[in-house]
Amino acid sequence: MKPKTVYTIALIAAIAGPVRVIAQAPDRIPVEKTHYSPAVEQQIKQVEEQTGFVKFAVAGLPPRTMPERMAYYKIKGLSIAVVHDYKIVWTKNYGWADELERRPVTGNTRFEPGSISKSLNALGVLRLAQEGKLDLDTDINTYLRSWTFSYDSVSAGRKITTAQLLSHTAGLNVHGFPGYFPGDSLPTLRDILNGQPPAKTRKVASIMPPGTAFQYSGGGTMITQQMIADITGQAYDAYMQKAILKPLGMNHSFFTQPPPAKLQSLLATGYDASGNTMRGKYPILLEQAAGGLWTTAADLATFMIETQLSLKGQSNKVLSAAMTKRMLSGTIDSAIGLGVFIENRDGHKYFTHSAGNQGFRGNYTGSFEGGNGVVVLINSDNDGLIQEVIRSVARVYRWEGMPQVTPVVRDTVRPSLSLLQQYTGDYLQGTTVVRLFLENKELWYKAGDQVMKVYFSASNRFFNLESESEKELYADKDGQIKGISRKTATQDLGKMEKTVPVTLSPEQMDRYAGAYIEEDGSQVAISRSGNNLTMNAGGGPMYMNFISDQAFYLAEDFGAVYKFNSTSEVEGITAQKNDQRKVLLRVK
Repeated sequence: MKPKTVYTIALIAAIAGPVRVIAQAPDRIPVEKTHYSPAVEQQIKQVEEQTGFVKFAVAGLPPRTMPERMAYYKIKGLSIAVVHDYKIVWTKNYGWADELERRPVTGNTRFEPGSISKSLNALGVLRLAQEGKLDLDTDINTYLRSWTFSYDSVSAGRKITTAQLLSHTAGLNVHGFPGYFPGDSLPTLRDILNGQPPAKTRKVASIMPPGTAFQYSGGGTMITQQMIADITGQAYDAYMQKAILKPLGMNHSFFTQPPPAKLQSLLATGYDASGNTMRGKYPILLEQAAGGLWTTAADLATFMIETQLSLKGQSNKVLSAAMTKRMLSGTIDSAIGLGVFIENRDGHKYFTHSAGNQGFRGNYTGSFEGGNGVVVLINSDNDGLIQEVIRSVARVYRWEGMPQVTPVVRDTVRPSLSLLQQYTGDYLQGTTVVRLFLENKELWYKAGDQVMKVYFSASNRFFNLESESEKELYADKDGQIKGISRKTATQDLGKMEKTVPVTLSPEQMDRYAGAYIEEDGSQVAISRSGNNLTMNAGGGPMYMNFISDQAFYLAEDFGAVYKFNSTSEVEGITAQKNDQRKVLLRVK
């Protein structure tokens, strides 16, 4: 039995770099003092020290600590559970469940990791199928009683099946749900499905024929919540507690929303990417099947182990081996199971799901064979640390198919400040934008939400500890910096050209200003402020950087390039991120 939890306080040394990166990180981060065997303690130490390194290390730079990585990402609380040989070999907790209340994260702290709920929800649906109470490949309206889906011409005469709902191949809208906060009226499940106030999202409806393509839909998952209630005659959370969570031994988990008052002292408080407390401490997710689970890292590891053992035919606490195989089998895409995603790593398969409610992020990843896995939960909107931990665990426990790279130790040089100033700016390749900026006389590389320190191996060549690519800045014949080329050991990632800002006329800016609405019903406002246009999606104004008279990107969101759709008048905006499109329609 594990001894009583003890915590130490890790003092965070000053980290050179942008104040914005660590300004709101706590000065003292509590770290659980664990008492495992010397061999396991050594493995924990290796995971902690390798976190953050992808391919490179810097000569003379000491090993990193988990509190330092948490400070870097402004993460308040972190919980990890590691599975090896079909057993939880260790768990460890770091930081604050609630910083203001000085409540550290413990093994009893519940997190609200959003869409991971969909994996447990799939178990709930599949158990009904196993009991003969529904057919996964039959029209969903066969089982819906108090609400039915309205087919229209978009579905092209095809019927939606339960398996399609679980695999996001039903062709439905409503990607996710923003949650509800103090002062919000709370909708019923029927309100959510019909897109009626006080629900914050649109009616769940077809946007393409079912069975034709992957289209992530939390709205489709909510139909399964209604289905469970109609088939069982029970409240969703009561059914899930009795039929799924209790048999699995997930004794610290629940789907009840809002959370029970008696458990408030055990709930983690959510924080945004800047380290600010979420309004109301956490979102209320009445969309329980899609994102309403409260759980712990150890409980999710228990679910993962049961899935692995069931796949081997060695356990059937909830599902038979045959039904588990159906869950983990690909659908129209080999990477999509029922309630899970499937990663094929050089012939070795892993089942996984990530998550993101406001103020919370998480991920579990488990192997099909060998009994390996890890669960990482945080109470922050900044999820960069999650993949760092997964990579580190995979290295230490030598997961098959996962990269087993020992970081290459590099010597570094320090270019002059005037040269660093020439490098600053934004660089564009397709729909990917990165920024190089100076702070405290150090150069930093911003890609998406991740801000990484730049280390130079030559005056124009650099690398980042959090990335596997090497970068080289190149110039034209006059010495003007033109772009960045990026390469890994096996792949040429191409060139990113330095952007040249485009200034719009006041008339152009006024033409674009106005209200827009996203597919899920979220409102976006564009307004003019002097000689600038800003976009506000609810989190404050974001400066719009124009690269043509109609195309722009956001300084706070480098993941997409936006383009106004206009003929004689502006009709909307198309956001292109890699191979995904998002459309915002103008409100007339």
